[in-house]
Amino acid sequence: MAKENTKATPLTEEQLLQRETDLKAGEDKLANDRKEFEQEVQQLKVDKEQLVQKEADLAKKEADLEQLEKDLLLVDPQPETSEPGYEFMHNGQKFKFPDSAPKSIRYKNKVWTQKELAKDEEAIAELINTSLIQKL
Repeated sequence: MAKENTKATPLTEEQLLQRETDLKAGEDKLANDRKEFEQEVQQLKVDKEQLVQKEADLAKKEADLEQLEKDLLLVDPQPETSEPGYEFMHNGQKFKFPDSAPKSIRYKNKVWTQKELAKDEEAIAELINTSLIQKL
């Protein structure tokens, strides 16, 4: 076996300066990486807090919705009381809007009440044979 040369050779000043520069660059990079990591950790904490808050808000809204649904189920649905349709005379005959007819009707691009339509001869002539007007 050959003996290995274990003798240390001293570094030149130039080599020492280069190593020192490399070490400082490595330290700076490590410090920057650590700073970025800490910022990311802080941002994750903020995001987690926001997520927890949103989950709490969502849970509250779900609970409110469930309560509203329960309240709706408890309320007895009351039958709608429909107003009787408007009765009127036309050419000596009695007519009426059915109780199920809408209270306001779009006719000729205008919204009319039953009473207004009953007063308009042209409208009555057009609507007399429709489901909107019944002969009594």
